[in-house]
Amino acid sequence: MPRRIARQTGQTTVLLVAMMVVVMAGGALAIDVGSAYVLKEKCNFVLEAAALAAATQLPDTSAALALAQQMVEINGLEPSRLGLESPYDGDPRKLCLTYTDQQPTYFARTLGIDLFPIASRVVAVYGRPLALDYAIFSSSEFEYLDFGGATINVTGSVHGNENVRIRGATVNVSGAIQAQGVVDIRGSTVNASIIQDRVGRIDLPEHYYEQLVTEDWVQQYGNQNWSNITIDVSNGGVIVHGDLHVAGVTIVGSGMIVVTGNVHMAGTALTLARPEDDAVAVYSLGNIRFTGTSVTSDGIFYAPNGTIDCHGVKDATINGAVIADLVDFNGVDITVNHNPDNVMVFPVLSARLTR
Repeated sequence: MPRRIARQTGQTTVLLVAMMVVVMAGGALAIDVGSAYVLKEKCNFVLEAAALAAATQLPDTSAALALAQQMVEINGLEPSRLGLESPYDGDPRKLCLTYTDQQPTYFARTLGIDLFPIASRVVAVYGRPLALDYAIFSSSEFEYLDFGGATINVTGSVHGNENVRIRGATVNVSGAIQAQGVVDIRGSTVNASIIQDRVGRIDLPEHYYEQLVTEDWVQQYGNQNWSNITIDVSNGGVIVHGDLHVAGVTIVGSGMIVVTGNVHMAGTALTLARPEDDAVAVYSLGNIRFTGTSVTSDGIFYAPNGTIDCHGVKDATINGAVIADLVDFNGVDITVNHNPDNVMVFPVLSARLTR
């Protein structure tokens, strides 16, 4: 009996030792894997910042690479491990940054693993705000992009940073209808190439007018009433320090109209003298309102802090885009035709990560 107990005690000891070895090996391996994960996360974070900075130098790829290497080195990574490809995917506005490294192991070497490979990849694009890719864009995360009791015809796509709500309306969209929340359709007829819920939030830059205006721009002080006149924006644009009322204005050239107050567009508000050559963007730091019957207007209408309102309008047509914190098209029959040529007058001011 004593010999049997001693033999069982010896077997238990062996099992305990084996279990301790397995537990210690697992813990050690977890430490190595954790260290590799921390390095991977650091590489991703640094690479994103480097890509955003480097993209501002495009299409000068040499300058872009130099700036990316500088940022990588400042953050404790090895510049020689950085790779840059631009043009990327055939687009000279895009670049792809890659970073490869290896994390040495300590405990995992007992399992024959000496190094964990690290690979990070980021794509960035430098261009105009992504919101300008849409015919109708609402940036508010607190108010719905709301279509009700109307016929809405859109050449292009629609995006809302909250829900897109459609009630008692007929909505025809050649592109997509997107919502960061959901596209909520009730009692309506909706035709679109695709309807997308839960898409990502898209920022709407506020750009202060000091970033937009140069010394060549025409400066107008106080509230302005432009009626049946021609405005030349070929030198870059016009800035109005106050409110602006527009009716029957012809635009010559390609440029911007920046208004520090509110904008009132009445009747046939803006017309391009040469639609094939001219383009205009109306940027308001306040609200933009359309009024009248059979309203037509050419241009990008951009109100990052305000509302673009069409209440009381009948049969409105906008050739350009409607982009604001809040868009109100209830009870209005409206057509919006996205015009990429008008988009081009907006300055290139932002870099963003993309796929």
